[in-house]
Amino acid sequence: NPQRGATIRYWLKEDVSTLKSNRQKKEREAFKNGEPIPYPTVEAFKAEQQELPAYLVFTIKDQSGDIVSELRTSLRKGMNQVVWDLTYMSFGQVNQRQANQTQSLPSSNIFVVPGTYSVSMSKNVGGELTNIGDPVSFEVKALNNRTIPAADWAAMAAFKKKAVGLVNAINATRAVLGNMNRKISIYKAAVKGLPTASSGNLFKEVLTLESELTEARNALNGDPVPRRLDIDGDFGTAQRAQNAIFDIFGSTSNVTGTSERNYEIAAEEFAPILNMMKSLQQKFDLMDQKLGQADIPALPGKLPDWKK
Repeated sequence: NPQRGATIRYWLKEDVSTLKSNRQKKEREAFKNGEPIPYPTVEAFKAEQQELPAYLVFTIKDQSGDIVSELRTSLRKGMNQVVWDLTYMSFGQVNQRQANQTQSLPSSNIFVVPGTYSVSMSKNVGGELTNIGDPVSFEVKALNNRTIPAADWAAMAAFKKKAVGLVNAINATRAVLGNMNRKISIYKAAVKGLPTASSGNLFKEVLTLESELTEARNALNGDPVPRRLDIDGDFGTAQRAQNAIFDIFGSTSNVTGTSERNYEIAAEEFAPILNMMKSLQQKFDLMDQKLGQADIPALPGKLPDWKK
């Protein structure tokens, strides 16, 4: 099936030579002429490995001049194309799988508002960005194939963006909460490195941290105990926020009142939870310092206090 979206066709006059491609070209010429093929030095090979990749960047802007998406692709001469799926670029958390500089960030899956847009093309070679040609304008139109179209597309898109923003903030908080939960087990193990007679108070502090962490986790995710007993419990803040966006994610009709209400409740509940997590983070940092100064086995991620 063809890709869905705006197809951007472009022609590039020439490739960009890299240290590796130049070396391989010389090797082919030497082989063709029956000459000894030069072996790269360690320094030359390291330079090849450290050379930044060259790539093209297509910047999509709306009629206000705001960037809504950026597309990246490898730099190849000749006639090529990239496809913009007519959505905003992701504004969620990134991960290590997205580190490749020649690849775009994922889509937010939220369609942009119909209107006038522009695309500009630039190349990044050796870490330096150079514009290629002038921006080109084009129109994004809504297909007239909806049974109940949204009365205000801009308001619909704005709600989806803020609802996704709330879900992303909650997911980031849950990731921090997960790291803290793993630290509790490490703290309990580290305290055992102290004499039992003198470690009691420190262990109680760890238990207090664990209790506060459980309170924050239950507020965010909902209390898991009723579910284990097959009893309906209250909605967690995270579930409400997810329902607010995912119930309408693929829709281009008006935002439902249920989604709006779920967002308002989740946003109101999340604010104090986030403050609670910020306070907990300070307490965990303090516990790291306490255990780091104690004469106990080193905590994971901490450089050893070693001397010859």
